[in-house]
Amino acid sequence: MNFDYLDRKLAFGHKSGNFLSVLLVETSVNSILSFIQNLPCRRAVSWGILCTLVPFSILLSESNSKDPLIRYPALMDTLLGGHYDAAETLCQMMYEEYGEHPAVYYARAAVLYSKFFDLEDTTGRSEFYALVDSCLFTCNRSLEQAETIETKAILHYLRGSALSTKGLTYRQDGHTLSMVRLLMESHSSFAKAIKLNPRFYDAYLGRGAYRYGVAREASLLSWLPFMPSRQSGLADLWTAVEKSVFSKYPALSALVWFALEENNFELADSICTVGLERFPAARSFLWPRLSLQKKQVNYEAAILTAQTLLDQYLAIENGNGYDATGLYATLSECADSLRNPELAIEYALRGISVKRSPYAEQRRAKTLEVLRKRIAQSN
Repeated sequence: MNFDYLDRKLAFGHKSGNFLSVLLVETSVNSILSFIQNLPCRRAVSWGILCTLVPFSILLSESNSKDPLIRYPALMDTLLGGHYDAAETLCQMMYEEYGEHPAVYYARAAVLYSKFFDLEDTTGRSEFYALVDSCLFTCNRSLEQAETIETKAILHYLRGSALSTKGLTYRQDGHTLSMVRLLMESHSSFAKAIKLNPRFYDAYLGRGAYRYGVAREASLLSWLPFMPSRQSGLADLWTAVEKSVFSKYPALSALVWFALEENNFELADSICTVGLERFPAARSFLWPRLSLQKKQVNYEAAILTAQTLLDQYLAIENGNGYDATGLYATLSECADSLRNPELAIEYALRGISVKRSPYAEQRRAKTLEVLRKRIAQSN
């Protein structure tokens, strides 16, 4: 596998060295709110993945048959591949083997969380919140009994991951202020994990995403001593890519969106290529590849990528139609850009005819309006 793009990260702003710590209680809540509210849907997916899919990667090299983390490599592969039934089966096996371990509760919550954002689905919300709360409860209880620094670091990391997934799900449900509070708490837990064990490289992922996001939206306050910098966030994320056990690909799925934001197309393309080499059908890398191709005005390639994504969503049993509708709109736009109005109208008609749940119908109201206008132009 080619990781030559890592040698070019200096062009993207990666710097070595120490960075100022951020005191979350002093961070501008308005900046955090602005950052979260302006996240595109697929960036939210990536941040969700990076904050949720990695907690079981810690110290797997030292795991044994009594450690539920030993099951995580398979779980990670199934989640990034979008094989949710297989992931749920693995979680059930973990529960039967290890019972009420916080990592087991979190594994089951992570499957539901991934589906929420990947499929724009709300099914299983009550179960998700119950599992996250059980993870938090068992983490807090275990922290009172933990005897080693390594164990405490793991528990703080699990706690941070649970808080971040709960917060981002609150965002999807419209509870913005609660989301901000939970994300600030999650960052505090990630920071504690790193302070306890600086070589606990998986924890750098959550901290890095938070640092980058806050710095991005609070650039006018960058002179304040407690504000994080983009560079510090990127440094954390690259640390996760280079040194973590299983957080490499979730970190890359976040970094690719930041690269696109900075118009670093070479880096974004390299990350997508590496991600898809490892997980050929991973939507975590197909979505940013589609965005990249549109930014580069490569509409022929964009149509192929959009069709690949569309085929996946249409194959999902009982899909809600949200993503299929959006992808038909993208295909129609690309066809128009290629001066093929007949094909554009065909895609628009297919987008209108997609079977949608009431939730998807409401969420896609603006997209449907665009499709209807495009069809009306042909009459």
